[in-house]
Amino acid sequence: MALPISAIIATRNRASLCSDLLKFISQQDQTLAEIIFCDASDDDSTREVVGSSALYLRATQCGAAPQRNQAILVASQPFILIMDDDITLEPRCFSSLWSVMQSIPTAGGVTATIVNEAYTAPGRWTKALLKWFDGGRERATYAGACVGPGYTFWPADDRNQSEAVPVEWLGTGMALYRRELLPNPPFPNIFHGASLCEDLALSLTVAKAAQLFQASRARYIHLNAGGDHKSDIRKIASMNIVNRHYVMTQVMGKTSFTDYLQLAAMIAFGMLAPLKRGQWGVFATQLVGCAQGCAKVISSR
Repeated sequence: MALPISAIIATRNRASLCSDLLKFISQQDQTLAEIIFCDASDDDSTREVVGSSALYLRATQCGAAPQRNQAILVASQPFILIMDDDITLEPRCFSSLWSVMQSIPTAGGVTATIVNEAYTAPGRWTKALLKWFDGGRERATYAGACVGPGYTFWPADDRNQSEAVPVEWLGTGMALYRRELLPNPPFPNIFHGASLCEDLALSLTVAKAAQLFQASRARYIHLNAGGDHKSDIRKIASMNIVNRHYVMTQVMGKTSFTDYLQLAAMIAFGMLAPLKRGQWGVFATQLVGCAQGCAKVISSR
């Protein structure tokens, strides 16, 4: 019997990846009641790949968040599984997700374990920043945590932990939600294009009403195929400012001077990577994008 789940897959110009994903889905030990592709491709190659194996929608607006919103609107099942198109599923992924969701009545969302991007412990300077964000508290582990203005960590890939592990946020690589808990729309209109932080906004909203968990036995690999929507460094830096400000103020309700100071520190800390690699041009482009993002935030108030 198929699980009462609608799988939602937003895609664009990735027909070969969609073909591979459909193969992995077909090899799972459990079938899903519904699979929906929302496609913003420039041609019909993805439509041809999907064929009759899933419901195909032509996107009315390009972007991960709006495409997922469009697909969720037509979904028929009480549980929504949001999946990236560039993932590889390990055996029993669906059944392990479903087992955790069904065994915990208070669970509102369950994420699978991302094997190749799993949690790594923060270094000394990052820990100092997190301790400030956390009001002086230092955690034993930050796996699956969301700290301060939205500093997030992936769940741990540890086969020795329990089947269901509490977490504070969910990525959209592979996340199962109770549909009744999703906001309307699931992803606000502020998220478009690359839709940065849309997963954080959705999971933190659901977490206000129910618990979030990691299914440690449900495992997948993120191929991180990238795309044109993430190639514009300036635009991404600007979007990062705007979207993170939205999540901090509108979703998390953090609006104090300290909150803004911590957000600025978090974004600045994240911009150090190009400097460490000597990529001064990238850093300068990010600075321009950040300035444009700040201007958009100020003008919208």
